[in-house]
Formats: sequence, C-alpha cells, structure tokens
Amino acid sequence: MSICVKQLYWIRKLQVLSIDVVLGALSGGVLAVKSLNVQMGVAWWIVLAVAVWIVYTTDHLIDSNKLGNTASGERRLFYYENSRIILVTTIVLVVVVLFISFLLLDNKIVWFGLSMGIFVAIYLLLIQIKGSKKTIWLQKELIVAIVYSTGIWAGPILCSLNIIGFYEIILIASFFLIVWADILFIAQCEIENDKRDGFTSLPVIIGEKNTVKLISLILSVSGLSLLFLIFSQNTDLRIIISAIILLIMSFVLHISLRNKNVLLKRERYRVLAEGIFFLPALIVFVV
Repeated sequence: MSICVKQLYWIRKLQVLSIDVVLGALSGGVLAVKSLNVQMGVAWWIVLAVAVWIVYTTDHLIDSNKLGNTASGERRLFYYENSRIILVTTIVLVVVVLFISFLLLDNKIVWFGLSMGIFVAIYLLLIQIKGSKKTIWLQKELIVAIVYSTGIWAGPILCSLNIIGFYEIILIASFFLIVWADILFIAQCEIENDKRDGFTSLPVIIGEKNTVKLISLILSVSGLSLLFLIFSQNTDLRIIISAIILLIMSFVLHISLRNKNVLLKRERYRVLAEGIFFLPALIVFVV
C-alpha cells in the first residue's frame, strides 16, 4: 500500500469517526470567542470537542444498531462492527467530560450543558419511540443544527462581559442557518442510502426538489444577513471579518448544491461540506 493510499485510508477513518466534525466545531469555537472578544479556558475547549464527538457517536451507534450488518453506508456499518469498543469509549468520555465540567467550568456553563444533554437525550428517546414514523416536526437535521450551534456559541455568550447586541445576534443566527443548510445538503446527497435503510430524513420526507429550494432559501437569508453586517455602518471589525468568513462558507455551499452530482463520487460532498467548517479558524490570522 503506497503512502498516498495509506494517508487517504486514515483520513477516511477519521471522517467515519467524526473527527473532522469535532475539528470543525473547534474552528467554530474560535470564531465565536473572537467575534465576542472573550477568552475561554482549556477545559471549555476539551469539553466542547468531546461533547460534540459524544453526540455524533451516540447518534451513529443508535442508527447502526437498528440496521446491523445490512447498513448501506460505510459509516453505519463501521459503527455496527465496532459497536462495543465505541460504546465503552463513549461512556468513559461522558464520565471524563462530567468530571472536567464540574471541576473546572463555570457553573452557568455546566448547568446549561446539562440542560442541552437532557434535551438531546429526550430527542433520541422520541425518535426511538417514533421509529420510521418520524414527522416533519421531529427531524434530525434541524435538531442537530440547533445543538451544534448552541454548543459552540453558548459558552462564549455566557462568559461575555458585553451585552450581546443586534449585530451579534444576526451573526449567530447566520452561523446556525449555514450549519442547518450544510446538514440538509449532506442528507440530500445521502437520500438514497436513507431510503434503503429506512431512515426518514427531511429530504426523504419532502423530496429532493423541495430540499434544494429550502437549502437555497436558507442560504439566501444567511447571505443577505451577512451582507447587511458587512456593509452596515459602525459594525465592529471582528463582526465584519466573521461575516466575511461565513459568507464565503455560504457561497461554497451554494455552489456545491448546484454541482451535487459531481460531488457524489467518492463522497466528495461530505469532504467539502464538513471541510468548510475549518474556515472560521482563519479569523485568528486577522483578529
């Protein structure tokens, strides 16, 4: 096996284990702390990274357990075949996160995090009860976008000494919309696998054409909001730079949506859709 092939193999394994998602969340965290001009301790960064991994891994474990060795996708099959060691690792990391949180984090962040954990647990329980009969009001893409965005921004907001203003709210809302559009784009690309495996994602429920329209609408709202921030008078430089980065992400995602068929080969859509969330970290070179 050549060095290049080995590198691609390990990169793919890291993607299957959602390590790229974790790195993207940390990158989003950099944007959040820089935009709000706050400092977060090492413990918060560790908890953010591990918590994101736990949420995504738990979801994958549940999906893979439903399908067993009949799963269509590589990710679901991998989690089924390695479910025991992944489950043990997840439980250990939950204990570690709780220990670090109660020991080192501010109480308001800890209790907010616990509230989010309860919310996620209730959601996972509900989708287990509903099974394949999930409705448009109980679909994963929106919930994941809410949890992901909230997990990144809640800590910096709670620790901010300044009152979150109108511009900051628009920036955070735009970030959430991009996350939601990104998750919907991935779900749309995997619609055939979801149909075969019996999963009712939003694209499966409303169809591909309506999904494209919804993603385009979300990106349009996000793009216009970010342009408003960029060209508004008296906007803080940190907000402007953050808005430019998010606008680039939105633009790349919009182009990807128009070229979905090309990106379906070798799951390039996932590399691109998850890769754009590394861009927020670029703010450290400017601010």
